[in-house]
Amino acid sequence: NEEPNKLPEDIPSSLKNCVMRMLDKNPESRITSSEILALPEVSTIQLKEEQELSKYQFMLSRISLPVINEKYKEEEEKDIEGEEKDKNEEK
Repeated sequence: NEEPNKLPEDIPSSLKNCVMRMLDKNPESRITSSEILALPEVSTIQLKEEQELSKYQFMLSRISLPVINEKYKEEEEKDIEGEEKDKNEEK
């Protein structure tokens, strides 16, 4: 039963406790993923990642929407031209 190396001092005690519970060999007392995700430090990281993702999604939408709109407009114009051509051929 070997003890793990000491964790650095600058790590918060709640995270040290979490790591020690993750390393627990007994599945009954080992921390669960739900418990890990509920830790304030972990949920803060998740929130920051979600905010970053939202920021990038917003930036991507601002870049891509004009391109998509232009492509849609071009296709719509081609459809209208094709319909007009078909009407002229019917006459």
